[in-house]
Amino acid sequence: MASSSDSSSAMTLAEEDLAAAVSELVMLAEPYDAFDVLELIYLRNTAAANPESWGETRHEYNVLVIELTALVLGARGARQGSLPGENGHRADARPVLEQVQAAAEKCVNIGSMFGLFLPDYTIDPMARIRFSSVLREIFFVRTLPYPHMVEDTLDALFDDPAIEEDCRSAVGATPTQIRRVLSAALRLHIAAWRERLEPLGNLAQAWKPGTPMPDMLGGHLDHAFRDPADASVLNFSVLAAESKLELDTVRAVVDLFTLDLAGKTPSDAARDFFRGRSLLRTRPILRDATGNRVVVHGALLLHAIRDRIEEELKRAGLAARYSKRRGEYLESAALTLLTASLPDATVYQAFQYFVPDPDARVQQTDPAAFTKLVEADGLLLIDDVAIIVEAKAGALTPLSRTGHSQRLRGDLGKIVTAAADQAARVRDRIVHDHGLRLRDGSWLDLRPVREIHAIAVSLEDLSGMVTLTADLVYAGLLTSPYLPWTVSLHDLRVISEVVARPAELLLYLRQRTAPDVTLKYQAIDELHLFLHMYRKGLYVEPHPELLRREQPQPSSVGDRGKYAPEETEMVSGGVAELDAWYFSQRGTRSTPALRPTLNADPALLELVDALATNGEPGWLSIGTTLLEGSAKTQQQWGAQGLVLARRSVQDGQPHSYTMIGGDRADTLLIWASQDPVQSAALAEQNLRAYLAAEMHQKRLTRGAAMLFDTKGRFIRLISDSGSPSQTPP
Repeated sequence: MASSSDSSSAMTLAEEDLAAAVSELVMLAEPYDAFDVLELIYLRNTAAANPESWGETRHEYNVLVIELTALVLGARGARQGSLPGENGHRADARPVLEQVQAAAEKCVNIGSMFGLFLPDYTIDPMARIRFSSVLREIFFVRTLPYPHMVEDTLDALFDDPAIEEDCRSAVGATPTQIRRVLSAALRLHIAAWRERLEPLGNLAQAWKPGTPMPDMLGGHLDHAFRDPADASVLNFSVLAAESKLELDTVRAVVDLFTLDLAGKTPSDAARDFFRGRSLLRTRPILRDATGNRVVVHGALLLHAIRDRIEEELKRAGLAARYSKRRGEYLESAALTLLTASLPDATVYQAFQYFVPDPDARVQQTDPAAFTKLVEADGLLLIDDVAIIVEAKAGALTPLSRTGHSQRLRGDLGKIVTAAADQAARVRDRIVHDHGLRLRDGSWLDLRPVREIHAIAVSLEDLSGMVTLTADLVYAGLLTSPYLPWTVSLHDLRVISEVVARPAELLLYLRQRTAPDVTLKYQAIDELHLFLHMYRKGLYVEPHPELLRREQPQPSSVGDRGKYAPEETEMVSGGVAELDAWYFSQRGTRSTPALRPTLNADPALLELVDALATNGEPGWLSIGTTLLEGSAKTQQQWGAQGLVLARRSVQDGQPHSYTMIGGDRADTLLIWASQDPVQSAALAEQNLRAYLAAEMHQKRLTRGAAMLFDTKGRFIRLISDSGSPSQTPP
């Protein structure tokens, strides 16, 4: 970049560097069988993928090396190497393994930077979104959901006799049969290497530390790694027996996932890969000239099933039934997951309601006169909080995956923009009408609502694109002043399984949808942001003008002058703890691992849980506000009830402690102790009056008072959120 006059020149240099690195890789591997080299690269890069010591960054990078090597060697034109073998075996490629690995890593390091050389990357938000789209493809398998979640989704989408029959007609096999064949292929691969390595294992068990290594060690090693591709080449007859399916069905399944690289040069294949055309994403099986097939990486197989079937259903004109099922499943699954995190919520699913008709000759202002009927996917009501849910089952087209600006904008518009606009339509009615007139004419009273959030759920894994909320706004893809949380279904599932209390989910919704949060925090996917919130929070200093709009008191010129956007913080790592917990839960890790937990003061968490148990109005919103405090503030707040109680016992008087809380300093919080002789009713009456007076004095429309007994135990919440006309949701 430093030696180039513009981004186009930089891209040209980068492509030249990539071509040179690819040529080096091809030259090193040329004397050897391509499938042998690929199998050795596979073994080298997966040997350390142990659930006991999983590290997301290291292992994700290693899988990328395998994919790049497969594409380059698969496109070199011939599987056979130029170096003759001995004694009926192919030439041993192990001597060049480390050099091939280094060349592949060089290709990855160069190619993964291509997106930075897009024109106007630093100033054009759409260019950054395009870059994220390409990165999504390059790092596809490394940001995918956990396999058991993918399997559950496949079950839900295809477990229907009519859809299975459509699949059989389109691809020659049902989804169940496809999974049986691919699972059998993985089992046979593992079994083949287990058999090859068994003599080495027996030798290791018999060897006594401190004694010389047995002379036969070298022979066992040579035997185990002789013609390594033979352990991975698929045998159709053996596959049919292992999967217990007909030979024609097995062939149809393998053909479905086989990649044809005819006409591609190694440089073409590598360049396409780093520009988002990840051919292995849906076809992770390579074929040589004689018809032998190998699976590039087992992790790709399961994740390719849905996309590959969808392609063929569309090609065969049989997608209608499946598309309907896909949309219904996404909507139902999203609400089920949110209900699990918000167990006390009242849920409305797939309901229709009336809005003003913009084309009506007379402006419609009375909800009773609204004539346009529209639909919402979901609405959850809990405490004084409303959560609007819009499910978008659309997918990105192959051209969008390459970062094609116009197509990507169109596809994101159908998913992100449409969901945000539909959620904003529900919000508008809640804010202006304080309710919804439903299709049957009944009135859904929403006057208690004081806080509104919107969640747009997608079946598509949009990875880093939806974490660029600010860029989506600047690119015109999000136009509502109230930003929705756009999340994939699988990420929503992870988050719903991790959060321990409703206030944690609401805390993430508040912080994740703050206007400037993705300007300060940038991450490659949703889970990095979520876990960062769990560890440190996603606090962003609010702009004084924003505070001025939300609070009556004006910000001073000095405040506005002192404000400056905060420096960007790259959020990475942290997912290893989550991986360890899931591996432990699924039984693939023997070492126990704890679920990630919110880094919050234990005493304050007890208070938040007590608020939830009592369930008095304001329990959720106030509990969440308590969690927004800094570590030092949380310690003070968690101990405050006991501190005040001790003072009341000492002097026989009630005591109180008042603070303004919340990330936007918009909520009055009062801790109060009951004196030893005062009745609970009188203490509540006095506290309610004190709360109203303090809110009026400080000109705040939201406040709460927490009453504690003489032992410091929470006994009552008194909240005041104003009237709907006073409090902006």
